[in-house]
Amino acid sequence: MEKFWLPLTLIIIALLTSIFGIIKDVLPKLFPSWLMYITVGITAVGALLQFYQDYQGLQAQNKVTELSSGIEPVADAPKKALTPNDQRIYAAVKKDVKRFREAPVKLFLAPSIGADTFYKLALVQFNQQNFADAEVNLTYALKLDSEHKDSYNLLLQLYQTEAMHLLQKGDYQGAEKRLVKADHLLGNMPQGIDNRTVALIGYVYKSLGQVYQKSDADRAARYWKQAKQVFKSALTINDEDPNALNGLGNILYFQDQYLDALARHKEALERAPNYTAAANDAALVCEALMCQSFTQQKDSDADKWRLEAITFWEKAIQLCRSDPLFEPTYPSSVGRRVEILSEGRPSEICK
Repeated sequence: MEKFWLPLTLIIIALLTSIFGIIKDVLPKLFPSWLMYITVGITAVGALLQFYQDYQGLQAQNKVTELSSGIEPVADAPKKALTPNDQRIYAAVKKDVKRFREAPVKLFLAPSIGADTFYKLALVQFNQQNFADAEVNLTYALKLDSEHKDSYNLLLQLYQTEAMHLLQKGDYQGAEKRLVKADHLLGNMPQGIDNRTVALIGYVYKSLGQVYQKSDADRAARYWKQAKQVFKSALTINDEDPNALNGLGNILYFQDQYLDALARHKEALERAPNYTAAANDAALVCEALMCQSFTQQKDSDADKWRLEAITFWEKAIQLCRSDPLFEPTYPSSVGRRVEILSEGRPSEICK
């Protein structure tokens, strides 16, 4: 595009000069020459600056499109390794986006950047687990375009992911705050939501149930009932959606329907073999079945489920290393459970 910058500038000046000539001949008394010269000059400068802003915005969009290539906000999408060149592109786009977001007056001060550029930058940041910056850019994308469905979906997923991290740490209050934001977002849904949006809504309700699981069992049950209905709705749209299948498995697990829950998690893994959360959740269900058999003194069944739990945990550990939804501490915390199970000590799990 750089090759066309000068010719386009000359064309704009030529057009403005022609317009100036017409005005000067037609309305000489109303428009003194000096005023027309100033008007044409300001118009030309404004047009050139606007062109340059648009050019900068297009450059930023092209860069972030290249950077986000191959990144998908889906269940089994891997974390992208950024090369040194990617890091340079990332820094340049962040700088442009920040200039646009923070400029007090957008005209003449910052590149022209649209919601799609903000979304793609946030997608990279989400993939790299930089959730704070991703939230800022997604919020701004929706400020520019409240109907930007991709930004809506990713922001919903971001809040739910952060809530799950906090729940795993036992921070129920922090998780609730993130889910309240997600719940507020549900009240501002764009038109024409897709299957992914429906599944994400189900996960928000599922996580809200987990928040109140210990403090308010009735409230938790109501959220899980809502989540179950939403996941079933998602499966009527696409009966092979791994997100909805795994989410339905989560609800069945909370309702102590372990065998049905395990079947849904296995289906999700069949549809998305690199789905870390499905392997994690299947392991938890196997542990629950192990503990149930252990309590009933059915040793052979308990041993069967113990071995299955180990298999799923090991799969989850393998997958999580390239999964942006799982924290770096996950392998070590789960590794301890695998060690206990491998040593045949179910009583330590089934407390």
